[in-house]
Amino acid sequence: MNSGPTVRKFSAYPGDGKLESEAMFIRDTLPEPAREYFCQILRVERDIPGRSFSYEMPYYEGRLLRDIALDRNTGVVEAVNHIKASITALKTALYAHPSTEQPAVFARRNYVDRIAERLSRYTAQTGRAVSITGAPAGKLSRSQLDLVFRDIISRPSISLNGRTLLTPLAILDRIKASSSLTEIVMPRRSSMRLIHGDPHLGNIMIRQGVDKPLFFDPNGFHAGGDMAYDIGKFIISLNYVESAFEKKLVLPTISSRDGEITVGDLNGFVDPDLGLRFREIARAVIEDMLPEIFATDLAADPRLLDRAVLAADLHAFAAAHTFIPTTRSEMALPLLLYHLETANDHLDLMEKAAPDASGGRTPRPSIDCSRDAAP
Repeated sequence: MNSGPTVRKFSAYPGDGKLESEAMFIRDTLPEPAREYFCQILRVERDIPGRSFSYEMPYYEGRLLRDIALDRNTGVVEAVNHIKASITALKTALYAHPSTEQPAVFARRNYVDRIAERLSRYTAQTGRAVSITGAPAGKLSRSQLDLVFRDIISRPSISLNGRTLLTPLAILDRIKASSSLTEIVMPRRSSMRLIHGDPHLGNIMIRQGVDKPLFFDPNGFHAGGDMAYDIGKFIISLNYVESAFEKKLVLPTISSRDGEITVGDLNGFVDPDLGLRFREIARAVIEDMLPEIFATDLAADPRLLDRAVLAADLHAFAAAHTFIPTTRSEMALPLLLYHLETANDHLDLMEKAAPDASGGRTPRPSIDCSRDAAP
């Protein structure tokens, strides 16, 4: 029986069932080896069926991985080691347990249908349009950001700084129409495991005293899913999203008219020192750590990390508009455009890459750690 301080978590959207599924995943689905790495559920409470749900957990002391990664006083090596310990804990304690979910069902639902459903909400234009000329992103109103976002989503392509890019829904159509891309988003059975579902850096704490990772807010995938889905959440955390959550971005100027968008310094909108730090961390994690940790898995599923990189961009598309109603509304458009550019690059690489001797694809797309260098 816990006798120390506790924290109660309430559903942000009463009636949607997510928090209850999350609590049941921790209480009923987690295998025993994983329990030491997840918060403990002390008590659940449902006030009115279908309307209000909450659960109580102990108060844990420590630092979120997001704060460690953003802290310039913490060495890059130390930050990378904490990330490695977290990924390794998931790999050994959670991913060791197979999923009962079907690969094709999971891929279709989470890599295509879920993204399309969320984005399709924003395609209705009702004849409205907005023209922006050289305005700093931080000076745009939420209504302006919303209209530009909707205009982008409703088009099959846009011109970004003179380059034609497929927009998110068109990217999903390209994946469905391309046999090579469809193959990449299809997990092998060996990659279907119990997964956290949302292990970004803000959902992981390094506990004080024990120096071990502690995971919060699992997505409640009781049947499990694709390991690449989880890895993609790590990747997106390293690619500007955590900086956006903490409002650490240097926002660009934006012009938009009839599908022609110009963004000043899109690839360098992170504070230079913080951007350099994140690129070092991202390079160590994506190029060195992930291939090392998942070496055995890559032998069975050579496209595992390709799929994780693509999943990161798809996660970004699904999440971008959620910034607009918040105090970080100015981050939505730059992040969407940045990930549109990276997703188009990744798709080109994935489709053109020839199978290597081991059956994988080369070159493997990765986070471009020199994006804000001069062209």
